[in-house]
Amino acid sequence: MLPGTFAWGIVAGLAMVKGGLTVTQALAMTLLVYSGVSQLAVLPLLAAGASTGAIFVVASLVSIRFVLYTLGLVREYRHLPFLRRIAMGYMTTDTAVAVYFDRRQTRPRLAQRFAYLHGAIWPVWLVWQSSSILGIFLAGLLPAGDSLSYLGVLAMLVIVAPRIRGGPAIACVMTAAVAALLTWTWPYKLGIVLAVIGGVAAAMLTDWIANRAARAC
Repeated sequence: MLPGTFAWGIVAGLAMVKGGLTVTQALAMTLLVYSGVSQLAVLPLLAAGASTGAIFVVASLVSIRFVLYTLGLVREYRHLPFLRRIAMGYMTTDTAVAVYFDRRQTRPRLAQRFAYLHGAIWPVWLVWQSSSILGIFLAGLLPAGDSLSYLGVLAMLVIVAPRIRGGPAIACVMTAAVAALLTWTWPYKLGIVLAVIGGVAAAMLTDWIANRAARAC
């Protein structure tokens, strides 16, 4: 997971500078906007001079998946003070949550869940920030081109592929992939939103069908 995160962070850092941001602006974005997909989604809008409201809406829609992830962490977060819950929400990412859910599924009586969650999110944050900052400073040395854009795809495959196990996960990935391809030309990267919603709906439907079939037996 961490090697894929490192490669993805470098790609995001390169893209921000190649997309027209200054080094200072790129550093601020990588520290404040802890989501490579959101960063890449708003770059064309920034370059086109879109309004702040439009940029905010697109970034929020693209990042809506984080709300879904954290719904599964209510038990871990609900005892925290409000500001700390906000901080933990900022730190929570799909990769770290996937690792945590995997362990919680294999060990339902996992002790010190909150400590284990911390152990999952902090390495991801450190690797992401260091690699993104490295990409920002390497942007002036490396040429922009399609050869670099493929690094992001490979990085995401490394992160996602090991997690595709079971019917719901396969249904989620297949539905999201088809939705993303069909909506490739949609403006403001709205196809990503549809892909997320469709993938989650497909996973939930597949899980419901499987549970119903198991009860019928």
